[in-house]
Amino acid sequence: LASAMADLGTTAPRGLRWQHAAGVRWRRSLGDVVVLGAGDPVVLNATAALLWESLAEPCDVEVLTARVASACQVSAEEVREEVAAVVAELARSALVEAA
Repeated sequence: LASAMADLGTTAPRGLRWQHAAGVRWRRSLGDVVVLGAGDPVVLNATAALLWESLAEPCDVEVLTARVASACQVSAEEVREEVAAVVAELARSALVEAA
């Protein structure tokens, strides 16, 4: 797990399943999601909020990509890299962890 976190780079590794990190609290507010971890609060817009809510259960980047693509009515190829980048950023911020 530690090596997976260290090697995140700009995108989340494929094949890993992600979930909310232990101890992280969050709340929906006016369509956005506010996430409280160890650092400053993080505000996620509506699209990132969909991704966040999907992480209530462990899932991989491909599942997240499919959900976001469907909600935004675009192809998975159009959002795959962005989804992986958001997951990587959430992992670097210790808001999600590998399941």
